[in-house]
Amino acid sequence: MSKYMNIGEQIAYFRRKKGYSQKQLSELCGVDASQIAKIEKGYNSPSVNTINKIAGVLGLILVLEERL
Repeated sequence: MSKYMNIGEQIAYFRRKKGYSQKQLSELCGVDASQIAKIEKGYNSPSVNTINKIAGVLGLILVLEERL
């Protein structure tokens, strides 16, 4: 995984790594499957709340870093 992937690409990467389909991920985190697809394709920017739900299901933590 490249550190330069956007949030949608990262979600898709970790979803596949866990073996989940978009539909399975959506059911587990309570986010509509069409929303997951749009986020992964870069059509929508997810809210922090949505990112947190997805990250929780995928066993990830959110880290904020200052850009230098």
